Amino acid sequence: MKLNESEYNKIFIEQFQCNKDQFHREFERVVLEHGYSEEIKLAFYKAAFKNFIELVKKDLNKDEEFASTVIKCYDIFLRKLQDDLIDIDDITIQRNNFINLELPKIKVSFNSKPETKQYNLNTKYGRRKSRDQANRNYENGTPEYRKEIDNLRTFAFIIIIVIAIIVYMIKYSK
Repeated sequence: MKLNESEYNKIFIEQFQCNKDQFHREFERVVLEHGYSEEIKLAFYKAAFKNFIELVKKDLNKDEEFASTVIKCYDIFLRKLQDDLIDIDDITIQRNNFINLELPKIKVSFNSKPETKQYNLNTKYGRRKSRDQANRNYENGTPEYRKEIDNLRTFAFIIIIVIAIIVYMIKYSK
């Protein structure tokens, strides 16, 4: 098993868009600590891939592209390991665990960003379009977005009721 460093660097730096300087510094640190051998290089690349995937899973928006992006990263790395005739069972298990266990737990939000086009509220057309946009955003929004809007509505309703009670008490207290 002979690993071509330039090909793995190309995968991590160009395709996965890792920080080139940090990647090379970390590789040099590992080589200084553990020596320069094919097993050490393989362990480094697998550990780097594992860290990269964890960052992608954590930082990437959970939208319709999330699953395909993560699976594509797994496939790129697995293909390269296969080309080098390296045992890929552990990475394949991680990929299958992601697909079968982690992915069903992730709530994928389609069109999670509300539409925010500004309309002139001084016109009938602008008020109607703004109202329609707000209704569309509520209907298509994530559960968190809906909960936030519902909380605002409840708070406004309570304030109006309290003001009405105060006005009633002031008016009929005499």
